[in-house]
Parts: sequence; C-alpha cells; structure tokens
Amino acid sequence: MKKITIFLNGEYPSGDYFYRNHAKNSFIVCADGAYNKLSMLRIKPHIILGDMDSIKNNIPCSIKTVKYPTGKDMTDGELALDYAVSKNPAEILIFGALGGRKDQELANIFLLRKYPLMNIAILEKNTVMWIAKKKKQFSAKIGQTISLIPLSEKVTGITTKGLQYKLNKGTLYMRKTKGISNVAKIDKIRINYKKGTLLVVAQ
Repeated sequence: MKKITIFLNGEYPSGDYFYRNHAKNSFIVCADGAYNKLSMLRIKPHIILGDMDSIKNNIPCSIKTVKYPTGKDMTDGELALDYAVSKNPAEILIFGALGGRKDQELANIFLLRKYPLMNIAILEKNTVMWIAKKKKQFSAKIGQTISLIPLSEKVTGITTKGLQYKLNKGTLYMRKTKGISNVAKIDKIRINYKKGTLLVVAQ
C-alpha cells in the first residue's frame, strides 16, 4: 500500500479541495467523530475506528467499521494510527490532528514518536510536521519558517544545511527554544543528527 490518509476529529480550516486532493488515490482511515466532517467534505472513508460515540450521521453498510469500548485506554487517533501502520504503507498523512482540545492536540503530536522510522506527517493548511530521520533531505519553499523541536530531553549532533541559522554538530534541548523560527534559504534542506527525537515543523 502506497499511502494512507488518516482523518481525526480536530479542526479543518482549509477548503474542501485541499482535503479531497490529498485523499485522492489513498486508503482512508477515519477516527470516530471525524466521519461527521468527512460527510460534509464528501469524502468516503474505507474504514472507521473508535468507540463511535461522536458520530451523528448514519454510516453506509459499504464502509467497514471497527468499534471499541468507550472505556478504552487509548485515543481514537492512536487506534487509527496503529491500524494504518499495520498496513505498512510507504506514507501516512494525518489531518484533523490539530485544533480542538489542547490535550488531544498535544497527544496527537507526541504520537509521531511512536513510529519514528515511518514516513508519517501531520498536515493542516500551511503547516506540516514530522519526525526527522537522522540523515534526511526535504523540500521547502525559500523563506518558509522551519522550526526544529526536540521531543526528547535533547537532540545531539545536529548539522543543518540550507537554513538561515545554521547548526554544526549542535545540541537542542526540550526545555529551550533555540530551534524555533529558522528560515529556509534554499529549496532543499538537509538535517543530520546523532541522538534523540527531532520534530520538524514547516509553515
């Protein structure tokens, strides 16, 4: 499977076309109440997972559902991500992870740590975030804001190429904000690092 798109029950500030375009040619996994939003966007998921306590619309028989107990010990978002990863796709995109309840938003971001070697990204309007691989180049728009945020106590041995404020075998700490609001100077950015978990936020 090449691409899985997950829809969570957060905010959807972009236009309809933005979501339909990304959902095209993708296996669509829906987490519980996100189905209400997908119905409005005219996007049909392949599967809906969760305790089904937030769904207002009737679900057609053609859509597979997997119902979990209301008292489960993980969020619907984690259930959806675990399911997507079990299919071993080349890429997973997550929409609706941001906005809404702040505890859910933070939990969704930290869920990226669960599968650091997978190609998983949270997208929303002009923002994309993902866990950086230890040696990876990615595309950016010149002038785009690129923030590097440790999701571990520290990230060591960071060397960057293509950013306005360079790091050469540097260290970023979770308790400090040094990696915030860097700027892409070229359209190909390279980030290498030795140890830790590093979140990249491009916006």
